[in-house]
Amino acid sequence: MAGLAAAASLYRAGWAVVLCERAPDRRTGGYFVRLAPEGLAAADRLGVSHALRTRLPANGVITGVDGRGRTVSRVDAAVADDPRALALVRGDLEAALWDARPEEVEVRFGTVPHRVDRRRDAADVVLAGPGGTARERFDLVVGADGVRSTVRALVFGPDTRFRHEFDHVVISAVLPRLPDGLREGDYVVPAEAGRTAHLMAMAEHEPVVFFTFRADLLEGVGGDGGDAAARAAADPVAALRHVYGDFAGLMPEILDGVQ
Repeated sequence: MAGLAAAASLYRAGWAVVLCERAPDRRTGGYFVRLAPEGLAAADRLGVSHALRTRLPANGVITGVDGRGRTVSRVDAAVADDPRALALVRGDLEAALWDARPEEVEVRFGTVPHRVDRRRDAADVVLAGPGGTARERFDLVVGADGVRSTVRALVFGPDTRFRHEFDHVVISAVLPRLPDGLREGDYVVPAEAGRTAHLMAMAEHEPVVFFTFRADLLEGVGGDGGDAAARAAADPVAALRHVYGDFAGLMPEILDGVQ
C-alpha cells in the first residue's frame, strides 16, 4: 500500500520507479480501514479519492454486547462516526492505488532485497526474484515494507533496536459469511475488560472482524506477554480461541469463521 502510494508520488516528481513486492501477486484482501479526513486529502492528492466510497451506511447502529452475549448498548453510527471519514476495507485502497499507478512504474512481484550497500551518491541492492538474484544500483531506496521492514533491518540493523512492543495484541480476519441474525450494515462490538472485537457487516464485501486484547491474557498458553504475542502471530486461531473461548452470543460462530 505504502509502496504504491510512494511510487506514484515519486514518478510525478520525475523519478524512474521500480516497485518490489515480496508476495507473488497482488494482495487484494484486507481488513477494516477507517480513512480519516487527512487520509482522504492524501487520496485526493494521489488522484484516487473518486474511486473510494464508504461500506457502512450512515444510518447504521453500533451494538455493544458483553461476554454473555447480552446487549449492553446501542448507539447510532452517526453519533460515533466522523461524517468526513470513510469506512473501507484494505482492498478498496489497494485497488484504487493499483488502477491509478503510472504505466511507467515497473512492478516486480515475488522480489525481496537481500542486501543494501550504501554508496556516497547511490545504493547497490541485491534483489532476489523469480529470475534469480541480481545486483542493481539505485539513487534512492524507500523501505515501504511495514513494521518488520526488511529494508530497515538491512540498512540500520535488527528490529529490536527500533520496534517497541505494546502490551496488546491485534488480530484481524475476514469471515466467509455473516453470523446468523446479522444483516448488511450491522456493527457489533463484543467486549469484556481487556478484550474486544469489532464485527462489521460491510456492503458488498465479506464481513470483517477486528480483535484487540491484552497480551498477558495469552500467558496461559506459555511464556510471558511478549512471547505469547509472538505465538499469537504464529497461530492466531488458537490464540483467539484461548482468549475469547468463554464468550457466548455471536462469538462462537465468529471464531468458527476465522481461518
